Amino acid sequence: MKKCLLSFIAILSLPSLHAQNIAEEFETWRNYYAKDFFTQSNITSVPLTNAKGWNSTDSLFIAFGKSFNPGGTFNAQIAKAAGHSGISAMQILSRIEDTITAGIGGAVQGGVCTNAEFGLDASNNPIMTGGMPFGNLLVKVSAWIKTDIRGTDASFFTAMLINDADGIDEIVGTADTNFTSSINGWTKITVPFVWADSTILPTRLRFLVGTTSSDTSGLTLLTDSTSITIDDIEINYFTGISSYVYSSGFAKVYPNPSNTYFYIDVPEVDQYSILIYDVFGKQVLNENITNRHQQFFIGDLCNGLYQYNIIGKHNEIVQTNKLEIAH
Repeated sequence: MKKCLLSFIAILSLPSLHAQNIAEEFETWRNYYAKDFFTQSNITSVPLTNAKGWNSTDSLFIAFGKSFNPGGTFNAQIAKAAGHSGISAMQILSRIEDTITAGIGGAVQGGVCTNAEFGLDASNNPIMTGGMPFGNLLVKVSAWIKTDIRGTDASFFTAMLINDADGIDEIVGTADTNFTSSINGWTKITVPFVWADSTILPTRLRFLVGTTSSDTSGLTLLTDSTSITIDDIEINYFTGISSYVYSSGFAKVYPNPSNTYFYIDVPEVDQYSILIYDVFGKQVLNENITNRHQQFFIGDLCNGLYQYNIIGKHNEIVQTNKLEIAH
């Protein structure tokens, strides 16, 4: 019977994960103008501020309000706040904006996304493209947050791994949580990644942070000044793996994709071993390499993308790469 049951509990108890902290993204800020996406003209008379590398939904959703009511006012949704560590954090607020001519109350969801671009498709529907270039499988994401929830609103924090290699966004992994009550002091949250397709490596990483309404009428009626403040985001890789550094100069591992067996050819036999991890960081194989040409059985593992480490006699990683299993 194939070992196809994966435990999410294991994600939270993995030892010594490699982590990358992107806290510096909130230490440097830039100026920009919210734009009307129909005319590409500025709809704010003064520059707005946002953390470097992050783009706001201001320029998209305010464009709709401004297009219907060009003479109205604009309320910025992004603010610099005192940081959990370092200089600053980023606060995202809901702001009551203009009333659209049709009489719909104009309350807009604040939100930001790492290096993504917001725009309109051919049918004038809002779309999001791009993101931070990223090619790793992740186990979990952590961040320090504070929230101020007004009315019946909520705030959210979402991380998405996207593959857009063929020009179409495909979500391959998501970490998502929301908050329905205020959190007054800095609190660290940790959210595991849930994989939609573990056989596909991502090409982009996106973080979306913002506020949302519990309104069910479809009007997105937010309460003014509901907010979430975020700092010190940390992403965690597989146990013992710092990144996908495709070293192939030592051993030959084949075929890839593999079926029931795969083989390893090494130039010498000197206390080497091979470890294989699934996408959740769970070790599914640990075998010594005792011959220069050796066969390994994987017929009881599920189809999908795995990570292998070849370990040397001093417990160092001498080679790491991905291995796809396809029965």
